[in-house]
Amino acid sequence: MPEYQVVETPNDTRKKSVVGTISYMPAVFGCTVASVCIRDLYNR
Repeated sequence: MPEYQVVETPNDTRKKSVVGTISYMPAVFGCTVASVCIRDLYNR
């Protein structure tokens, strides 16, 4: 069986999850990076 083949289990009752990102995470990361840059420029 190839490694990339999907194997379905008919009696699986667990909820399927979608792999992805949280929608607000890129914005939070960008604000964090901006605050570090501003603090670094301010302290020079």
